Amino acid sequence: MEHAVSLALRPGARQPARADRRNWADCAARRRRRRPAPGVSVVLPVKGCRAHSARNWRSQLAQRYAGPLEFLFVVDDAADPAAVAVRKMLAAEGVPNARVVLAPHAVRASQKICNLQAGVRAAAGRHKWVLCLDDDIELHPRSLADLVAAAEAEPGAFMATGAQQLTALVIFAPFSNL
Repeated sequence: MEHAVSLALRPGARQPARADRRNWADCAARRRRRRPAPGVSVVLPVKGCRAHSARNWRSQLAQRYAGPLEFLFVVDDAADPAAVAVRKMLAAEGVPNARVVLAPHAVRASQKICNLQAGVRAAAGRHKWVLCLDDDIELHPRSLADLVAAAEAEPGAFMATGAQQLTALVIFAPFSNL
Protein backbone atom coordinates (compact mmCIF):
# COMPACT_ATOMS: atom_id res chain seq x y z
CA MET A 1 0.00 0.00 0.00
CA GLU A 2 1.60 3.30 -1.11
CA HIS A 3 1.18 6.54 0.80
CA ALA A 4 2.61 10.03 0.62
CA VAL A 5 2.89 13.01 2.92
CA SER A 6 2.78 16.70 2.05
CA LEU A 7 3.29 19.72 4.27
CA ALA A 8 1.53 23.06 4.50
CA LEU A 9 3.98 25.72 5.67
CA ARG A 10 3.30 28.81 7.74
CA PRO A 11 3.56 32.04 5.74
CA GLY A 12 7.21 33.05 5.45
CA ALA A 13 8.54 29.60 6.40
CA ARG A 14 11.43 28.27 4.37
CA GLN A 15 10.58 25.52 1.87
CA PRO A 16 12.85 22.51 2.56
CA ALA A 17 15.67 22.17 0.02
CA ARG A 18 15.34 19.37 -2.53
CA ALA A 19 18.00 17.30 -0.74
CA ASP A 20 16.19 17.84 2.57
CA ARG A 21 12.93 16.58 1.08
CA ARG A 22 14.61 13.51 -0.39
CA ASN A 23 16.33 12.55 2.84
CA TRP A 24 13.68 13.63 5.36
CA ALA A 25 12.77 10.03 6.18
CA ASP A 26 16.37 9.20 7.17
CA CYS A 27 16.69 12.39 9.22
CA ALA A 28 13.34 11.88 10.88
CA ALA A 29 14.21 8.28 11.78
CA ARG A 30 17.40 9.47 13.49
CA ARG A 31 15.48 12.18 15.39
CA ARG A 32 12.87 9.66 16.54
CA ARG A 33 15.61 7.54 18.09
CA ARG A 34 16.90 10.56 20.03
CA ARG A 35 13.66 11.90 21.51
CA PRO A 36 10.26 10.49 22.40
CA ALA A 37 7.53 10.70 19.79
CA PRO A 38 4.83 13.31 20.53
CA GLY A 39 1.32 12.19 21.38
CA VAL A 40 -1.47 12.09 18.80
CA SER A 41 -5.25 12.19 19.21
CA VAL A 42 -7.00 10.56 16.24
CA VAL A 43 -10.53 11.89 15.65
CA LEU A 44 -12.70 9.65 13.46
CA PRO A 45 -16.25 10.80 12.68
CA VAL A 46 -18.18 7.57 11.96
CA LYS A 47 -21.67 6.91 10.70
CA GLY A 48 -23.18 3.58 9.73
CA CYS A 49 -21.35 0.40 8.80
CA ARG A 50 -20.24 -0.69 5.39
CA ALA A 51 -18.57 -3.92 4.28
CA HIS A 52 -15.09 -2.42 4.70
CA SER A 53 -15.66 -0.40 7.90
CA ALA A 54 -14.24 -2.88 10.44
CA ARG A 55 -11.15 -3.54 8.28
CA ASN A 56 -10.50 0.20 7.97
CA TRP A 57 -10.96 0.82 11.69
CA ARG A 58 -8.56 -2.01 12.52
CA SER A 59 -5.95 -0.56 10.15
CA GLN A 60 -6.26 2.78 11.92
CA LEU A 61 -5.92 1.17 15.35
CA ALA A 62 -2.90 -0.90 14.18
CA GLN A 63 -0.62 2.06 13.46
CA ARG A 64 3.06 1.43 14.21
CA TYR A 65 3.74 4.56 16.18
CA ALA A 66 6.09 4.94 19.14
CA GLY A 67 4.30 7.82 20.87
CA PRO A 68 1.14 8.05 22.95
CA LEU A 69 -2.06 7.60 20.92
CA GLU A 70 -5.76 7.93 21.53
CA PHE A 71 -8.58 7.15 19.11
CA LEU A 72 -11.88 9.02 19.35
CA PHE A 73 -14.68 7.50 17.25
CA VAL A 74 -17.34 10.21 17.09
CA VAL A 75 -21.06 9.55 16.44
CA ASP A 76 -24.16 11.70 16.77
CA ASP A 77 -26.44 8.83 17.82
CA ALA A 78 -25.55 6.20 20.42
CA ALA A 79 -27.69 3.70 18.52
CA ASP A 80 -25.85 4.26 15.22
CA PRO A 81 -24.67 0.89 13.84
CA ALA A 82 -21.12 2.30 13.74
CA ALA A 83 -21.20 3.10 17.47
CA VAL A 84 -22.41 -0.41 18.28
CA ALA A 85 -19.82 -2.05 15.98
CA VAL A 86 -16.93 0.10 17.27
CA ARG A 87 -17.80 -0.60 20.92
CA LYS A 88 -17.93 -4.35 20.22
CA MET A 89 -14.63 -4.25 18.31
CA LEU A 90 -12.85 -2.24 21.02
CA ALA A 91 -14.12 -4.57 23.76
CA ALA A 92 -13.27 -7.74 21.83
CA GLU A 93 -9.76 -6.56 20.96
CA GLY A 94 -9.08 -4.89 24.32
CA VAL A 95 -8.06 -1.49 22.94
CA PRO A 96 -7.43 0.69 26.01
CA ASN A 97 -6.68 3.97 24.22
CA ALA A 98 -9.90 4.25 22.20
CA ARG A 99 -13.45 5.31 22.96
CA VAL A 100 -16.71 6.34 21.37
CA VAL A 101 -17.66 10.02 21.76
CA LEU A 102 -21.26 11.19 21.38
CA ALA A 103 -21.56 14.51 19.51
CA PRO A 104 -24.59 16.79 19.73
CA HIS A 105 -26.93 17.01 16.76
CA ALA A 106 -25.80 19.69 14.33
CA VAL A 107 -27.70 22.96 14.28
CA ARG A 108 -25.57 25.43 12.27
CA ALA A 109 -23.02 23.21 10.51
CA SER A 110 -23.01 19.83 8.82
CA GLN A 111 -23.16 16.84 11.15
CA LYS A 112 -19.67 15.78 10.11
CA ILE A 113 -18.23 19.18 11.10
CA CYS A 114 -20.11 18.98 14.40
CA ASN A 115 -18.67 15.49 14.98
CA LEU A 116 -15.13 16.70 14.21
CA GLN A 117 -15.55 19.60 16.65
CA ALA A 118 -16.83 17.24 19.35
CA GLY A 119 -13.84 14.95 18.78
CA VAL A 120 -11.33 17.78 19.00
CA ARG A 121 -13.02 19.04 22.19
CA ALA A 122 -12.91 15.49 23.63
CA ALA A 123 -9.17 15.34 22.83
CA ALA A 124 -8.85 18.44 25.08
CA GLY A 125 -5.22 19.08 24.16
CA ARG A 126 -3.94 15.89 25.79
CA HIS A 127 -1.49 15.40 22.92
CA LYS A 128 0.55 17.70 20.71
CA TRP A 129 -1.07 16.57 17.44
CA VAL A 130 -4.63 15.92 16.29
CA LEU A 131 -5.33 13.74 13.26
CA CYS A 132 -8.82 14.14 11.78
CA LEU A 133 -9.39 11.11 9.62
CA ASP A 134 -12.29 9.75 7.59
CA ASP A 135 -13.21 6.25 8.65
CA ASP A 136 -13.49 4.95 5.08
CA ILE A 137 -9.77 4.60 4.36
CA GLU A 138 -7.44 1.74 5.12
CA LEU A 139 -4.15 3.12 6.41
CA HIS A 140 -0.65 1.88 5.75
CA PRO A 141 0.79 0.77 9.13
CA ARG A 142 3.37 3.60 9.06
CA SER A 143 1.07 6.40 7.87
CA LEU A 144 0.83 8.08 11.24
CA ALA A 145 4.55 7.79 11.98
CA ASP A 146 5.33 9.30 8.56
CA LEU A 147 2.92 12.21 9.10
CA VAL A 148 4.45 12.97 12.49
CA ALA A 149 8.01 12.67 11.15
CA ALA A 150 7.27 15.04 8.25
CA ALA A 151 5.59 17.61 10.47
CA GLU A 152 8.20 17.43 13.24
CA ALA A 153 11.09 17.67 10.75
CA GLU A 154 9.85 21.01 9.38
CA PRO A 155 9.38 23.68 12.07
CA GLY A 156 7.40 25.88 9.65
CA ALA A 157 4.71 23.23 9.13
CA PHE A 158 1.33 23.88 10.66
CA MET A 159 -0.39 20.93 9.00
CA ALA A 160 0.49 17.74 7.13
CA THR A 161 -1.86 15.85 4.83
CA GLY A 162 -1.66 12.27 3.67
CA ALA A 163 -2.42 11.45 0.05
CA GLN A 164 -4.04 8.11 0.82
CA GLN A 165 -7.11 8.69 -1.35
CA LEU A 166 -8.27 11.86 -3.04
CA THR A 167 -11.71 11.53 -1.45
CA ALA A 168 -10.52 11.01 2.13
CA LEU A 169 -10.24 13.62 4.83
CA VAL A 170 -6.81 13.49 6.42
CA ILE A 171 -5.96 16.60 8.40
CA PHE A 172 -3.08 16.48 10.82
CA ALA A 173 -2.37 19.59 12.87
CA PRO A 174 -0.94 20.63 16.23
CA PHE A 175 -3.67 20.93 18.82
CA SER A 176 -2.65 24.56 19.38
CA ASN A 177 -3.66 25.39 15.77
CA LEU A 178 -7.21 24.05 16.14
